[in-house]
Amino acid sequence: MRHIFAVLLLCGAALAATTYISQSGGSVSCAGGTQTTISLATFNASSPSGGNTYIFCGNLTSVIAPAGSGGTTGNLVTLQFDSASHANVSMSAGNCPISGIIQLGSWSYYTLNGNSTGADDGDLTGTIRCMAQGTPAATITNITCSAGTATVTGPSAFGFTPGNAATTPNLVISGNSVSAYNTTITVLGNSNVQTGTSFTFTPSGGCAGTGSGGTVGVLCPSGSFCTDTTAATGLYLSGGSNYTVENMKVYSLYVHTSVADLFNQPYPYAVQWLGNNITITGNIFKDFGWIIGEGNTITFSNNQCINFDHCFASGVTAHNVNYGPYYIFDNTMSHAVTWDTGTTGAYHHDGVHLFAYVSGAYDATTFIHDVYMYNNHFSGNWGPINVTAHIFQEYNIKNVWIFNNLFDCSANQCDSGIVYGGINMHFWNNTLFGITEAGCIANVTAYGYSSGECNNGALTVTGSTTLSQQNNVWTTGEILPEITATDEGGSNPTTIAALSNNVYMNGGGTGGNPWNWQGTPKSSISAWNTASGETNDVYSATNTVNSGTLTLQAGSPAIGAGVNLHSTCNGQPNPGLGALCSDYNGNSRPSSGAWDAGAINSSNTVTTPPAPATMFVQLNQQPKVELAWDASTSQGVNYSIFRSVAGSPFKLIKTGLSDLSWTDTDVIRGTKYTYENQAYYPPPCNNNCKSVMSDQVNVNCCQ
Repeated sequence: MRHIFAVLLLCGAALAATTYISQSGGSVSCAGGTQTTISLATFNASSPSGGNTYIFCGNLTSVIAPAGSGGTTGNLVTLQFDSASHANVSMSAGNCPISGIIQLGSWSYYTLNGNSTGADDGDLTGTIRCMAQGTPAATITNITCSAGTATVTGPSAFGFTPGNAATTPNLVISGNSVSAYNTTITVLGNSNVQTGTSFTFTPSGGCAGTGSGGTVGVLCPSGSFCTDTTAATGLYLSGGSNYTVENMKVYSLYVHTSVADLFNQPYPYAVQWLGNNITITGNIFKDFGWIIGEGNTITFSNNQCINFDHCFASGVTAHNVNYGPYYIFDNTMSHAVTWDTGTTGAYHHDGVHLFAYVSGAYDATTFIHDVYMYNNHFSGNWGPINVTAHIFQEYNIKNVWIFNNLFDCSANQCDSGIVYGGINMHFWNNTLFGITEAGCIANVTAYGYSSGECNNGALTVTGSTTLSQQNNVWTTGEILPEITATDEGGSNPTTIAALSNNVYMNGGGTGGNPWNWQGTPKSSISAWNTASGETNDVYSATNTVNSGTLTLQAGSPAIGAGVNLHSTCNGQPNPGLGALCSDYNGNSRPSSGAWDAGAINSSNTVTTPPAPATMFVQLNQQPKVELAWDASTSQGVNYSIFRSVAGSPFKLIKTGLSDLSWTDTDVIRGTKYTYENQAYYPPPCNNNCKSVMSDQVNVNCCQ
């Protein structure tokens, strides 16, 4: 059912100011018209005040680092990037500072809004980048070798993708190994190879390929070579509190090119944060080392991390200090292979890394607490030898809820388990998809390592005081679950609060032991149940989880295999444990009867959320439009705002909203806007999920 917007016009007493900023100042095209701007240098010398809006226009080429300390309670500073002029910060290679491209280290009470599209689509609005996103300068394609060899010749320590960090100048491809390279080789520079160095491709015998030679390096779209920059920070936000960073794109802080390409871990930081009451949401982070910080009441949601070493890291290493709660949900984290170092154990990749210790040892007074990690999707190639875990909980992480996550480790091995550590950990309704032993060996050797590097460890390694592990689906791996005798720090013995209703598929590999209980392999589900005490679990030698989507196939033993946890999540906060009452796609789980195991319900019924209820529009004398609406009657629904300017086609301006209000500050006085509100279940949703739009409302801004 469609609902008519109600329009409420209210005039605020105070007239807030809007300031426009461009690189050099003067009259520029911005916000749909010609604006008088101050220069970025003038802005940086000022102390922006609360209640005001500051809009960046066009292409900026130097750091944003205003003075002052931000806003105050109820009187935020709004910093935003103009969408009409595709405002961005693009700094030349080698000039990106370790102190941050955007520096708000002492600021509190502000919103930084990139106004980006929320898609990795080439639109520069809200982008900060250390270099243009690069593409390989040299590629050899269509390689076939029925016999003979093909040799790629270049300088020492040459890098190849896929391939290895060659210790000799040559990479030799023979007929029996060409399939491992997927018929294509990309030749890249690294820290030991100057960009612009030439290489040759020399086939012989029965080998052939397209491209006989070329030039090493990573090309910017302009056609010039990008230079690696290791000591760079995108957003430096350490020291303030009560702020939101949303709809930004942080790109190409460092294009890591091969396993020989060493870097100064944990740089480059996409975000370095420190403080309390921080929300980082709706952003895209691509080609970076770490996002790291520490504080209380932290929300990291609806973000995309691509080509990274650590998507989200937070820790405490001081005696008698603890942080929490943390809400980490609705994120996608994909591809870490380019950050492999070529040496087992030298650095490591994690999607989420939480750590709490003092001087490298467990300390009972030092911990992170009340962590909610749910509806996240871990996928892509994470590399053959440097992965620790998709979620790595190191030492004293307590009161943890991990549910509705998709852990896809089918592109390469997860070295030491998908989830590790935790105290009082709840691991519910997750789906975990691994890799076969043969597939793991093929991938490891394709990257130039010996098959012995394929340890293909357990899909999960968990050990926790009061561990609850229910309603999960494990499929395809040598070892499916491993439960250790102690927590990750080795200081607290594992005790089981609940272990039941899990579904295991297609495990065992050559060793034939799909389970491991406190260091002892178990070859049958009965042996596992005797040792662990698990009840109501199921084992199937056949996988019935669809690759890619990780949905359940028809007839899967996971359908109806779960225990009903409605009483656990019903009435609980969302964000938080209340989200468990819906699946990964936002479909409600039943209040009675059995649940499906895994993150995604099996129902083939088309699921459409209720339309947004009556929506209210508040207009102030300052140029902004405040939108609010009543909650949908279905749990797990998100909202998107679409806008038309003066009759132009509708454009998505905000997505991923779980709150029931949002303020459009990218408006111009005297302009007509038309809004629509879309209710939807959060992506990636399966094909049976639909969205629904509200009716349109017309607004004459701020008059």
